[in-house]
Amino acid sequence: MNVLRAITVTRPGSRSPVNRRQIRTDVYRTTIRNAALAVALAGAAVTAHAGVKASAVNAGDWVHRSAAEAFVPLTAAGALSLNFNLPSAGKKVLTFSAICSVEYPDVYGMHAHLELDIYVNGLRVAPTSGGGLPVPDAFCSHGYAPAGLGPWTRASITVPIQGIKGPNVVQIKARGESGATGLYLSRTSLVIHD
Repeated sequence: MNVLRAITVTRPGSRSPVNRRQIRTDVYRTTIRNAALAVALAGAAVTAHAGVKASAVNAGDWVHRSAAEAFVPLTAAGALSLNFNLPSAGKKVLTFSAICSVEYPDVYGMHAHLELDIYVNGLRVAPTSGGGLPVPDAFCSHGYAPAGLGPWTRASITVPIQGIKGPNVVQIKARGESGATGLYLSRTSLVIHD
């Protein structure tokens, strides 16, 4: 902005060496500032991307016409686990997200819900330790919908996990509770990061 002001205020015939030097200095400072900002933003983007340890996406639909416990496919190919290696043991962050719905055979199945259990290296991760009533561990619920399929909800859970040095395995199990007769998950995303 200083550059434009200097150019518009100064008449072409009256540009002194001092004015020209000031214009060049302002342009140089702006260029340096913009270059420094670009380098900082690029570094932040690389740092954020470097923190992702593993991820899996399934753009398809998973329909489970039962309340029975079942593993959730994490990829379009149907992989039931996400495997990744860590150079050292340590705490990581796991986020699972999905469009979720529950089927219930009657009207107003407000307690019918889908519960998720997240397993890391064979151990169930808190707080996905089950629950049932009166304190359900619901990922999504049927709510006050009419009989049949409840409303679709984009649900997400983020939990700290303990990674071990070397190979690690993550699995997601779903089950219906409190009268649920069908489970639906769609467009799932699982990310492990620092």
